Amino acid sequence: METMPLAGVTYKETFFVATGQQRDSLYFHELVHVVQWDRLGVDNFLYAYAIGLLQHGYQQSPLEQMAFQLQVRFDQRRVPENLVEFINEETDGVWEAARRILEAG
Repeated sequence: METMPLAGVTYKETFFVATGQQRDSLYFHELVHVVQWDRLGVDNFLYAYAIGLLQHGYQQSPLEQMAFQLQVRFDQRRVPENLVEFINEETDGVWEAARRILEAG
């Protein structure tokens, strides 16, 4: 990951943003990941994220897709009213799909 050109990265409740990338939209995106980490915990987040990357690549991985879609809504000032609840429900769905894959393997 050190060589990937990332604008930001989140680990648990902490996120880092690359120099020159500081903007509210990116902060919001990374905060979506903070909620995902909180909902899933370390192990489940890492499993779900890795499975998403392997199946879909970075841009289309489910946890990234959620963050990107909500980021667009943030930019349009259309964030869901119960944002954390929304993220938690969507994250539960991502985890359920990843859990099935883990159990099948």
